[in-house]
Amino acid sequence: MSFKVVGCGPDVSYEFNSNSGIIDSSSNGILAGFLNIALNGQTAAFNGQSMLNIWRFSNVELKDRLVIEFQFKTSGSGIQSEALVSNCIGSNLEEASLLIVANRGSNTVLFRTVTDKGTSEISAPYIPGAMNTVTYIYDGQRMICAVNSMVVQSFLTGDIKTRQTGIIIGAASKWASFQGDIDNFHLYRCIPASVVPLLSK
Repeated sequence: MSFKVVGCGPDVSYEFNSNSGIIDSSSNGILAGFLNIALNGQTAAFNGQSMLNIWRFSNVELKDRLVIEFQFKTSGSGIQSEALVSNCIGSNLEEASLLIVANRGSNTVLFRTVTDKGTSEISAPYIPGAMNTVTYIYDGQRMICAVNSMVVQSFLTGDIKTRQTGIIIGAASKWASFQGDIDNFHLYRCIPASVVPLLSK
């Protein structure tokens, strides 16, 4: 399969480089709601009761093209699984159809995607207490995910199921909220050139 990558920029890009607010540095200027997030000019710190909600993606059809890139570092203690990225919050009836979770018990990142054709889960190890680089790709044929240098993938087709809430950073329905730092969050509804090498893995 070939991909159009020329001119493929992020839908939203939060680099968390400002102390004064959360600013989208993409050309779209997308605003987000946030709760209990501390900014230090370098990262966004989440305290286990924090979240960032990108409202722009509420009830939006993500279809079969989605790429998310970010970095995270865990802090605190415990062995619970904590949500890094999701598209569902505040619901006892629905779970996220897009889910990225840090499992502190096994020091792995869990990736889950639910489409109208099926569900897929894969995981890769992360380094606790260090800054880890995460890439999530869904291209309509595969879910390809990387944590640092480890790349994992599974076959999956269909369109990602729509959820009422936006894209949530740091929280998800039925999961503990994240404790730690998140940086350099980028979301694309296309396949950017930066991830094309992962597609050949």
